[in-house]
Amino acid sequence: MSPNMRTRVASVLATMLAVASANADPATVVRVFINQDPSCKVIADTIYVVMNGKEHAKVEARRIRTATEEYWEGSLKEEAICSKNRFPSSYDAANSEASLRGMIVDGGQSRRSGCKKSISIKPSEQNRAVAKFTFDCSRRDVKAVDVELSPSELYLGYTRSSEHEKPKDSCEEWGFFEGGPVTIGDLWPDEKVRLHLDWDCPVNPDAPGVILFEMDYKRPGRVVLGRALGRYIENGEVKTLNREKAVLVLKDQRAAGDGSGPTISSASIDVDLKKFSNARMEKLTIKVK
Repeated sequence: MSPNMRTRVASVLATMLAVASANADPATVVRVFINQDPSCKVIADTIYVVMNGKEHAKVEARRIRTATEEYWEGSLKEEAICSKNRFPSSYDAANSEASLRGMIVDGGQSRRSGCKKSISIKPSEQNRAVAKFTFDCSRRDVKAVDVELSPSELYLGYTRSSEHEKPKDSCEEWGFFEGGPVTIGDLWPDEKVRLHLDWDCPVNPDAPGVILFEMDYKRPGRVVLGRALGRYIENGEVKTLNREKAVLVLKDQRAAGDGSGPTISSASIDVDLKKFSNARMEKLTIKVK
């Protein structure tokens, strides 16, 4: 590409970005409506909204009842992970995606939702746009998994994805944490999960990792413990994987081409082991609730 062409392309891209920015409808408030009926009622006064995949930055939304409607509303919280991943100060009210956690239904069970797109509204009592989402009440069963690295101050993250019964409600979400233990909550039976052990900044949800749950090819629509993980993990109520076996799990995944790269940068077993050793990683523990 000639220098003149590169200049023209750069100019076009800059213009597109400026237009996109100008058309964005920034919002710091999230408003959630839930379709309910006598068979499915949400009793939780507080629910949690996962915005644009970031489960480590859930928005706490509280129930509000007016004479004409009921909804849950919360405000964006701004904080940083390892000083390189500051969460945005606002969302695009018209082009965001979210799902719900902690949607307690009558009977006391916690439920989650699929992912939905937002629309922008401007309520009379607000001085700026609000990201509005509408979800369906769900009675679909969920489970939770506790994961922890030892020592517990090591960084631990995860990526989760589900092929939802309504494809448009499917999405990939992730959580990255500066230490543990970490609970991966409200997991559907068909959610795939991979763990990012001792992850590096900046966060990268697309990075390979230890596959915790993957699709069960014998029973479509269900997941099982990752095949490589199942070969080496010590079973029990609390499952454990020591440092050396974690390296073998990554090796087997690379050989099988699933989650092929290691959690860290090199494909070398020796380098993997050195990385975990330098981090003083002793073991990974997993408990399915």
